[in-house]
Amino acid sequence: MGLLKKFHRQSLSLIAPVIGGCVFFYFIYHILNGDRGVLVWWDLRHRIQRAQSIADSTEFQKLNLEARVRLLEQDSLDLDMLEERARVMLNYAYQNDVVILDNKRNR
Repeated sequence: MGLLKKFHRQSLSLIAPVIGGCVFFYFIYHILNGDRGVLVWWDLRHRIQRAQSIADSTEFQKLNLEARVRLLEQDSLDLDMLEERARVMLNYAYQNDVVILDNKRNR
């Protein structure tokens, strides 16, 4: 009987640390992997950086195109730009011209 009582007392003294450890690991797991955990935050931060770099690139392309369009406006018509665009659109070149094809620029 004394052995059973001693075992019961020891098991009761272990319940609190085991429950405390389970609660601790539960919170640690959700701090790392939860909906608002560190890993999700890290992933969102990287996705925001990628989206920002795409937005910056798109803004640069937009400004470049706006500058080219401004050169074709009636008030400030640049004849060289007009001739260049007409030659590109009509696929025309002078007989002595050297043509270098650049697919990246025409996209």
